[in-house]
Amino acid sequence: WGEPKYYPNYGEFQCDDDPTYKPTWTTEEHMYRSKELCCKEMFGWIRPEKCLGVGFVEANYFGVAPKAVEESIVTDKPTSSPVSDKPTGSPFSAPV
Repeated sequence: WGEPKYYPNYGEFQCDDDPTYKPTWTTEEHMYRSKELCCKEMFGWIRPEKCLGVGFVEANYFGVAPKAVEESIVTDKPTSSPVSDKPTGSPFSAPV
């Protein structure tokens, strides 16, 4: 598993592993073994590629296939027409 090495960088909205810039107050309980988990728990409201970096691939710490982060098309303002021909999701919940 290794030692936790990723910590949240609140100024940049990303998780870093550079010990040079790690805040002195950061202890092991504020750190993560997985960059993906750090981003999900600390910056879950932003696009994953912002926190992880485009093309980031997580090492396989947890027995789960790693996944590459693909850059998504996100517009700053709502648009009057689609920006992609791919659906982003269903507007309806799945029946139970």
